[in-house]
Formats: sequence, C-alpha cells, structure tokens
Amino acid sequence: MSFTTEAKVGVVVMLGAIVLSYMTFKVGGFTFGDKGYRISVVFPTVLGLEARAPVRISGVEVGKVDKIKLEKKGGAVVTLLINQGIEIPKDSSASIASSGLLGDRFMEILLGHSQESLADNGTLLPSVNKGASVEQLTGQVADLITRFVKVADDVGAVTASLRGAFGTKEGEQSMKDIVNQVRSLTKGIDAFVRSNQKSMGNSISNLESFSEFLNQEGQTLLKGLTKITKQIESGEGTVGKLIYDQGAYDKLSGTLDDLGGSLKSVQSITKKVEQGEGTIGKLFADEKAYNNLNTALEGVSNTLGRIQRFKTNVGFRNEYQLEESESKGYFSLTLSPRQDKYYLVELVDDPVGKVALTTNLTTKDGVPSTVTDLQTTRKLKFSAQFGKRLPSFGLRIGLMENAFGIGGDLYSQDDHLKFSVDAWDFNSDDPLSKKPHLKVSAQYELLRYIQFGVGYDQILNSERDTLFVGAGLRFDDEDIQYLIGGLALSR
Repeated sequence: MSFTTEAKVGVVVMLGAIVLSYMTFKVGGFTFGDKGYRISVVFPTVLGLEARAPVRISGVEVGKVDKIKLEKKGGAVVTLLINQGIEIPKDSSASIASSGLLGDRFMEILLGHSQESLADNGTLLPSVNKGASVEQLTGQVADLITRFVKVADDVGAVTASLRGAFGTKEGEQSMKDIVNQVRSLTKGIDAFVRSNQKSMGNSISNLESFSEFLNQEGQTLLKGLTKITKQIESGEGTVGKLIYDQGAYDKLSGTLDDLGGSLKSVQSITKKVEQGEGTIGKLFADEKAYNNLNTALEGVSNTLGRIQRFKTNVGFRNEYQLEESESKGYFSLTLSPRQDKYYLVELVDDPVGKVALTTNLTTKDGVPSTVTDLQTTRKLKFSAQFGKRLPSFGLRIGLMENAFGIGGDLYSQDDHLKFSVDAWDFNSDDPLSKKPHLKVSAQYELLRYIQFGVGYDQILNSERDTLFVGAGLRFDDEDIQYLIGGLALSR
C-alpha cells in the first residue's frame, strides 16, 4: 500500500505533535491520574510558596504542593500530594523553607515519633519557619551594607589622620623611633623572661603543689574552719566571749574608763614637767642632767645598733586538732644573728596544758570503792630553743612547751615548704601520755606572709594522738617596720 506525499507529511506532523505533547507533560511534571495521597497544613502566610513546589523530608523530595487556597478565618491552606509508599507519622509538622538567600521556596516536613501514620486527607501541624523571608533577608542585607559604609567612612577618617601624622618626614622619623623603642622593649622582655625562667618555673611548681595540697586536704580544712566559726557564734572560746559575752564588754568598757583617768593623770604630770618640777622636769631644765642623759643614750644607741643586726621574724598560727576538737595557738619570735644560727621563743596556748587526777570514795550497795577522774585544763606554755641551720636541714634543741626537747627541719622549694619532727616531754605526768611527745608536721608558705600546716601530734600515745590542720601569719623586719611606721603616720 503506497502513501501519497501529503499523507506522509501528515503522519510525520502527527507523530511530532504526540512527542512534543509527551515531552511537555514530562518536563512540566503533569501526570494523568495522581499517584499518592493528600494531606493539608494551614500557615499564617505562604509568601513565596507556589503550587507544584517540591515537598522534602531531610532534603529528599517526597511529593509536591498540590494547591494553595485562602482559608475563611485567615491564613492559607496548603494541600500536599505525597508519593505512594511514604509514611508520615501523625505528630509530624511542616514548615516553609528556602534554598539559600535567593533560592526557591519549598515545603519541608519534620518527622515525628508516632507509631500511627497520616492517611489520605490528613492534617499536619505548622512549625516555626526555618528560613527567613526574602523581605527580612533584604532588610538585613541593607542594614549590613549601611553598617559597612559607616565602617568604611571611619576607616577613611583614620587613614586620613594617619596620613597627616606620618606622611611627613617628621612623622616618618617618629614612626621609626616608635618601632625602635618597641623592638628594644621586646628584647628587654625576652631577656627578662630568659633570666627568670627558672624562678617562674619554680613559682608555677609551687602553685601546682599547693593546689594539689588544697585538693587533698581542702575539705578537712573547711570542716575545721566551719567548726571554729560555729564555736565563735555560740560564744565559746576567747574570741566568742569577747564578741557575745556582756560581762567581757563591761570589763572592756571599765578598762577604757580607767584609761581615760590615767590619761588625765599623764596630762597633769606633763604640765609639771614643762614647769621644771620633779625629777623628770629637772632632767629637761638642768643642762648637766641633759649631758649625762645624752651620754647614756649614745651607749643605748650602740647596743641597739648591735641588736638591729639580728634578723627578726614574728609569727602567729593556730592548729585545730581533729580528734580532740580543740585549737592550739602559737605566738613565735625568731631572732637570727647569722644566717646559719637562730633563737626561737614561743608562747603556746595548750588545751591539754594541765592534767589533774582526783580520787573520790563512793559506796555502792554497801561496798566502798575508789573512782579516779582525769581532768585537763588549758595552760600557757613557754618554749625557748637554739637552732642551727644548714642549707636544707635545721636542728633545734632547748625548752619545748615547758619540757626539754629536740627538733629537726627539712626545707624545700626555697624554704616555702618545711617538714618538721619534734620530740619533748620525756617524763610526762599525764597518765594518758606516758611515752615522749612526738609530733610531725608540714608547713607551706604562700605569698610570703600566709602559712598553712598539717600534721600528726602525739604519735606514740594512742590515747592522745590526733591529726591537725592549721594556718597562720608571719612577718619579718621589713613588715614590722612598715606596720609600725603606718601606725605612727595614722596618729
């Protein structure tokens, strides 16, 4: 069967129309008979969202926007066509997002955790829009541009000022001088760091050691300090009585009144001295007496000059005994005529300073018996020791808390850390302390003035042994002179 030319042209045109129609529907996404199910979601606004926009879950396209219509109560109802096989939990939500700053808008579904899935004509809840609107982004970009222009103007003004300051020969020379000074300062800092590298390393090591000590013993120290504070608040001890005891206040007030009367007497005596009356008045009025006094003062001055060569240290510290729940106080005075020799004098407030045995005769069921009671009271004790110092070791001997004793010290970290062993009272009257009094301790000095201590007391006597923690202050010659000078200036 033969076709005419006109028939052949008609067949080709018809085939081309069929292919063109198919490609049009394919590229445009048109389908005949939608496959899937529809769900809807209501938004206050859908600005920028159009029908046939993609629907995505975790960035994967799972459907398209079928239609958008206005709701009667306000807002817009968006109907989504979801592909078959895609299950969406009932507690899922939807939001309008955009691809980048100027990208197309699309619908994004955030999956929930419900075991039930949405069916055809189900409803999704809207969620907070993750993408900013084009108008908001445009406003932000405009604001950023305005700020950038202001910054550029400021930079231009600074540049003009710098050009005026350094654009001339004088400015160039000034800049060179500044660079040279900075270079010299940098070299000085580098030299200082190099020369003090060992000292700085020691300081850091000391801080690390002290931090480790606080980490291990800090809780015990805090408990001790808390207990001392509670005792003061309850009016116990010397400090607590001074604060809360009305009787102590009355005594202090009476003492101040007596001091006022004494000052009046001193004023009367001063007037007599000014008039040349009495022995002291004659000393001021009689030239012979003045010369004799001047000679005596010169002798005293020479004696004081020799005493001033002594290096003096004054210290206060308190040790809280954990087992006894008592505080033991120390006032120390150290005189060092030479670097390798010193004298130590201490006053010690000992909570177990005096021990007394009392015997009472009692009768029970007609049978007499003897009851012995042990009583301990606080007592102020005295120590006077002679010490010999080697580079890292020291030995002490003399009177320790009213009894003969010996002690040794081991120094470390430039004398900031000290370990001590003391033994005394080899013939004790305390029935609970028959063996010698042996004590080991460690002290760490922080910031030159503050000392922290920890140790074990009465090691050989199980009835009296106790751990203790302590803290104190220490001042040397320069500190004492500064404090005395400050008190004199304040007057």
